[in-house]
Amino acid sequence: MFRSRLLIAASAAAILIVSAACSGTAEEAAPTAVGLITDDMMEEFCVIGTWDELPGRMREKYAGINTQIGFAAGEPKNPDEADQIREIISELKTIPTVGEV
Repeated sequence: MFRSRLLIAASAAAILIVSAACSGTAEEAAPTAVGLITDDMMEEFCVIGTWDELPGRMREKYAGINTQIGFAAGEPKNPDEADQIREIISELKTIPTVGEV
């Protein structure tokens, strides 16, 4: 299930940094990005946590300052993952946007 996986939800700026460092899968990108992208940069541009922690952490960081939130989880591998993805999306939809706080 997604619960045990580390999730990094990156902003456009962080994606550009990683894209400039390498191409390919996230697993291929990690060794190239080490040293180029610092922990401080990751904390600034990304929301990092488990799938279960994602909605709360995104709410803390972006509530009232976001105009939209994107989420991509890929195809669920089983019904439990599908339920978890629906749950996460439902929680993400409750994060207030600019002017709602």
